[in-house]
Amino acid sequence: MVFPRLTDDQRGVALITVVLVALAVSSVAVAASMMTMSGTMVRKFSERASIADHAALSGVELGLSALLADSTLYPTTGYTTLENSEVVYDAAGNPIFGIRRSTYLGPSSDPARGSIVSEVWTQGGVVAVRRLVVSATSFASFGQFMDSAQASTVFSAVDDQFGPIHSNSDISIGLPVGSDSARFFAKVTVGGNIMNPARGVFMNGFTEGVSPISLPSHSDIALLRNRAISGGLLIPGTTGGGFAATTRLEFIAVDMDGDTVTTTDDVEGFVRVYRNTVDARHLMAWPLLGNPIDTPNCGVWDGTTFRSFPGGGFAARADAEVAVDLNQYRCFLGGDPILNDGNFSATPPDGGVWLERFGDLPSGAGFNARSDKNYLHPYTPGVNPTTTGVIYVDGDVAVSGLVRGRVTLVSADDIIIVDDLVQKSDPSASSCGGDLIGLIANEEVAISDNTLNTPQRYGGTGGYHTMSATKDEYVHAIIMALENFRVSNATGGPDAADNLGLGAEPCEGVPWGRGCLYVTGGLLRRHRRPNDLGAAGGAGYQLRISYNGCVRQGAPPHFPSTGGFKGESVVEMDGANFDPVTWFAAYQN
Repeated sequence: MVFPRLTDDQRGVALITVVLVALAVSSVAVAASMMTMSGTMVRKFSERASIADHAALSGVELGLSALLADSTLYPTTGYTTLENSEVVYDAAGNPIFGIRRSTYLGPSSDPARGSIVSEVWTQGGVVAVRRLVVSATSFASFGQFMDSAQASTVFSAVDDQFGPIHSNSDISIGLPVGSDSARFFAKVTVGGNIMNPARGVFMNGFTEGVSPISLPSHSDIALLRNRAISGGLLIPGTTGGGFAATTRLEFIAVDMDGDTVTTTDDVEGFVRVYRNTVDARHLMAWPLLGNPIDTPNCGVWDGTTFRSFPGGGFAARADAEVAVDLNQYRCFLGGDPILNDGNFSATPPDGGVWLERFGDLPSGAGFNARSDKNYLHPYTPGVNPTTTGVIYVDGDVAVSGLVRGRVTLVSADDIIIVDDLVQKSDPSASSCGGDLIGLIANEEVAISDNTLNTPQRYGGTGGYHTMSATKDEYVHAIIMALENFRVSNATGGPDAADNLGLGAEPCEGVPWGRGCLYVTGGLLRRHRRPNDLGAAGGAGYQLRISYNGCVRQGAPPHFPSTGGFKGESVVEMDGANFDPVTWFAAYQN
């Protein structure tokens, strides 16, 4: 049998193999091409993202430069558009193709802190948003500020100045006393010259001929009134002149839960508001007829009963004089519950009234137990969610008490310090504890010449007697007076000579009239004059001023700024659906 011959002609298979190999090679080539293209796209996207990021960063820096050049760009609300879809330029001044930038400037809920936001987008869809946090340079940062200082007003050898000092005019340095010289531990800047600088010791140097810094205007301060309204802290007042007031504010720190543990969580800040439109002398505890014994605010308090000579508490005037001589006599401000035998009354027998607080009351065992709870006005956010930390009085206001939390008290006229005004956490002990108070007066801030601050004697004769718990005055505050800071009747009353056998109040062992005035904080005023606080003969006070380093944690709420700004930190923001209107509205709430 003959079998057919098998052939080995497989040219079709070879063709298929060739095609398959070709496809494989082509796929590899395509993949390589795609990888190359993808890498190119990623690289280009990365380059665009980097360019956008740098453009946004340069945008916030340019915004800060514009703000430093013109502080009026800074709005009080809303925001200012510094750039609106503008072309971006490189370092050589050439426009960068396909990139646009918008930059915005606006405050936060606290106008002293704000943001510059720069938004950049590219033709390829890359978006970058960067935010620079900025803060206004606050007047609270100064230890002392003077718009003008008379040449005869000098910094003496007893003046150790720990905070920055600025004067728009000259300042003078007094002669050393022995080995002691006036020492300045922080920078000193003056618009004019420092007279006799070799007499002082400048630890951080000084600069003369600097640009002047303007105090805020009366209209600037008036804007704070609306801040007080939003927190329910607009207080009625009148303008009487002569450092008289019909309104008195007493700061009170309340242990809300009543456990006597004074932590920052359970102690809140309040003020009581006392009004007496009939007798300002009683409100401010001024002496009647120049004699504490004729003053109803003064007498003996034994913890249960208050006795004053005018009220018939003593059988004879001589008995009251004996009580004074034995250091048992004390004076109290108008409306003080002690004058009503320790019982709080909304309508004290002296003719004044305590103003009731309207709105929901906070709760807590310690708060609920107080008989005056309906008359406590909260200014700290823990018990007043709408507070801005600003209290505004429409007129003169007398002030004293214990401050808890951060608060700014503003007067449309004068602020009169009628007794010690101190923080709950003592700043002289380097303990900030979140407490800080600013005082702002459209006119003057004054230390009252009343029975609590000034030693008293019988009818202008005999020895002097201290009528308050301490002979010296203590003020923890950043004080701003658009006119003067001074002592009422500074050159009158007891002087250094009256320390010799008459019992006037020395200052740290040095013969003086009313003792020491310890101010821990800052003194910011238009004028610094020789006799604002006392006279060379020892009348008035010896000022002892210390810087409150707590301002480094932030100024008192809404305290005025100098018009300068500084950048703090840059934050990257999510660029998706960024809208300046929505963002700044949330930022300011």
